[in-house]
Amino acid sequence: MLLGAEPAGRASGPGGASSSSSSSGPPLNLSEVKKPIFETFHQLQKDFKVHAESVERDREAVRLERAAIQKQKEVLITKRRELEAERDRLAQQNLGFFSACFFKPISAPPAKADAELDAALEDYITSAFHGADITNNDILTIEEIRLLEGANAERVLREADVNANESLTLDEYKTYKKRVLQEVGHAAAEAFDLVSGGAREISLAELEVIEGDQAANVMREADVYNNGKLSKAEFVDYKKRKAIRG
Repeated sequence: MLLGAEPAGRASGPGGASSSSSSSGPPLNLSEVKKPIFETFHQLQKDFKVHAESVERDREAVRLERAAIQKQKEVLITKRRELEAERDRLAQQNLGFFSACFFKPISAPPAKADAELDAALEDYITSAFHGADITNNDILTIEEIRLLEGANAERVLREADVNANESLTLDEYKTYKKRVLQEVGHAAAEAFDLVSGGAREISLAELEVIEGDQAANVMREADVYNNGKLSKAEFVDYKKRKAIRG
């Protein structure tokens, strides 16, 4: 190559300038490029806000609907308990052993009656548990326990909550109610023996030693045979039924 010769592909243009410099365009206007991007971004923000508000309205509507359903369930549970109480009162006038849970006169032998009592207790506890389980999650919170136990709810939760998770499963509630039933039965039998002096029945005056001012009401509700006296079986069965019903 001769000294001073122009390299191939680097041919000079007019005035000695390189041909590549003549191909460059006007400078890029970034503001014009950014403008549609920001407009799209702002529109997406508006759309998202509208959608979020719509979702929030839907959530509030669902919350209100659930609250209304819960309130309706509570009303129905209360009404059911009132009807059951009235049914128990009427049934007790003529029916026998644990008449609040199954309705037939006393005729079964003791062993069979005990089996029927166990079955009736299982059915009642299961039905009561699910009736109070407003959230349908197979556990009872303290609010739901109050539907069954009223002012005793905190004590029931404290004594029955085996795993200490501030709620009750059906098994925990069953175990608790069965234990209470057994304790009540033993206490009622001991109280009866104490005032009866070995007699098979007690009078209203003797019942007052146990029940005080409520003796007349207890006699009226527990006296299955309407003879003005209570046998041990009548008294124990009545106290068990009251314990189960809460």
